[in-house]
Amino acid sequence: MENEELTMLPVSAIYPHPDNPRKDVGDVTELADSIKKRGILQNLTVMPGHWITLEEMAAVVKAYTEDPTDELKELIETKWSDEGYTTLIGHRRTAAAKLAGISKAPCRIVYGLTKNEQISMMLEENMQRNDLTIYEQAESFQLMLDLGETVETLSDKTGFSKSTIYHRLNIAKLDQGVLKEKEDDEAFQLTLKDMYELERVEDVDERNKILSQASSSENLKYRIEQNIRDKQREKKGEELVALLKEKGVQQSEIDMIGYTPGYENVDSISLWDLEDAVLPELPEDTSDLVFYHCPGSYIAIKRKIEEPEEDDSSNKKSSELASRIRDSTSRLNSIEKTFDEHFGEFVDMTVHGKIPVKDDLQVINSLIVIGMQMGFSSFSFRSLCNCIDEHYQDYDGEDKKKVERMAQNLPVTVYILCALHNNLTYGRSIYNSWNNELNTEYAMLVYKLVMETKHMGFVPDDDEFKLIKGTHPLFDEIKELEEQRKAL
Repeated sequence: MENEELTMLPVSAIYPHPDNPRKDVGDVTELADSIKKRGILQNLTVMPGHWITLEEMAAVVKAYTEDPTDELKELIETKWSDEGYTTLIGHRRTAAAKLAGISKAPCRIVYGLTKNEQISMMLEENMQRNDLTIYEQAESFQLMLDLGETVETLSDKTGFSKSTIYHRLNIAKLDQGVLKEKEDDEAFQLTLKDMYELERVEDVDERNKILSQASSSENLKYRIEQNIRDKQREKKGEELVALLKEKGVQQSEIDMIGYTPGYENVDSISLWDLEDAVLPELPEDTSDLVFYHCPGSYIAIKRKIEEPEEDDSSNKKSSELASRIRDSTSRLNSIEKTFDEHFGEFVDMTVHGKIPVKDDLQVINSLIVIGMQMGFSSFSFRSLCNCIDEHYQDYDGEDKKKVERMAQNLPVTVYILCALHNNLTYGRSIYNSWNNELNTEYAMLVYKLVMETKHMGFVPDDDEFKLIKGTHPLFDEIKELEEQRKAL
């Protein structure tokens, strides 16, 4: 900054700064009324010249087409005019003065500012007034970094800690449109803590996807935790796949969910329990083994076998159709199992406080009614302690008492959710594979359960939701295959 001076300037000649951290000056009606009565009580800070507006650019381009002078060409290239002034401090006062019809305003004119100094001045002023949204702070920090600042110098200039600045910079990476949509949604109640939680998801595109799909703050927490656990399972699956390939087991190029003609089951590794997801003992000769990897779910190991050829074409066709039916029913069973696992993860998050749950009498009553209609399986206080720590049975003394104290302090809602998950795991099935039909009454109860837990953050995957509602395409596929078999 070379020097500065104080003078009265025409308000019409003062323009907003295009990089003002505060993107929206808000409603200035009351401020305009005040200025009409008392005038502008605090000086504006401006600098000479301004970036030409879109309207001015259109006029310049038109003039250039009619008379292409060097002066007009420079205006088009630089988008900068030496005429007028640009606001650095006082954007709301400038907007209010124009609304109030004030002709002149007291201004402090500063000269020789670099772009970095301009933004730094505006940023510090807005932050001192707490005028910026979190996202506006984030964008400003990122812009100053792009102009050569460091996190250390930003911390010195703004007074924000380096950790806070890093948090803000991560927020700047989020999709602005999606973030604004969630901020404007009063029902969502997006918090700064929610945005910090998003940082646990490494990929920025996935952060934006999670934020976009989340229906509430609770659902956002669930989706974040689910994403992290999915990544852990996928990583574990990749490690096991690498070990299988090292041992000479070939990866199947065909889908091998459930029954697969020409193969027999050897073993299956569930990726839902990472501690138990280990490679089974394999024979030295693995030339007849293959594996099928369903990412994040399981790895099936199978052995190729020779099947006798069918002489009768009709029997062969029937056998093929039966195989396809078994494959489709296996898929539905797999979807139901995945739903149970997802609901179990959600319950685990509520048990360990990763999704906060508060008791609500109406919700408790609804969940109890659903559980009674489902037929609560045996679930005791000991079962609840096992939900908190699977090694509870092995503890004694203070370790055991610690788990029991945690169980006693859990909300009643969480206790009921644990019992309901136990019912889903060991009770009836949504899909009856013995007659290839949806258990309509039970599926309706599961649907009600999903609706009751939706406000807590739980949302099933698309395939799982279609299974529960009985609208999954596999139902029609199985029905069509059965009709073809009957027609043979």
